[in-house]
Amino acid sequence: MKFHQWPVRPGEAEIKSHINLFYTALRDGKVQEAFTLCPVYTYREDRLLRNDGDEIQRLLESMFDLIDGYGYLDEAKEKNPMSMADTLSWAKFITPPAEVDYKDLALDVPSHSPADILANLHIQGDVTDITGIFELMEVEAGWCLAFKMLKVM
Repeated sequence: MKFHQWPVRPGEAEIKSHINLFYTALRDGKVQEAFTLCPVYTYREDRLLRNDGDEIQRLLESMFDLIDGYGYLDEAKEKNPMSMADTLSWAKFITPPAEVDYKDLALDVPSHSPADILANLHIQGDVTDITGIFELMEVEAGWCLAFKMLKVM
């Protein structure tokens, strides 16, 4: 399993750019690329990082359920058929942070590690109550930014 790593701990600007690349790949339907940039963080004892189909599919389903369940796709669903199984049908409404000049991203990067990194999610250009939770963690070859989940905060 290969995923993006930095040889040294990345700074806030690198993390912000990386989160933007993750959301851009997801929005463009490049699911494998997104989870190569930010592999799935699992909550098992060994904190496995995964970017295989089963882990990704479970995470995508929970992302869709949350975004759709809080009504952020209601207007879009009136004009665009979408289903949880077709990631591009709903993920295309995610707005990468750079496209809104990082407005309301509310990026929180603690100085200690491992640490949760929080970044607000934008849908159709608007900030939501949904926060992306990432973990910056040290791995064998350096540092990795893993994706944990979306959560309403």
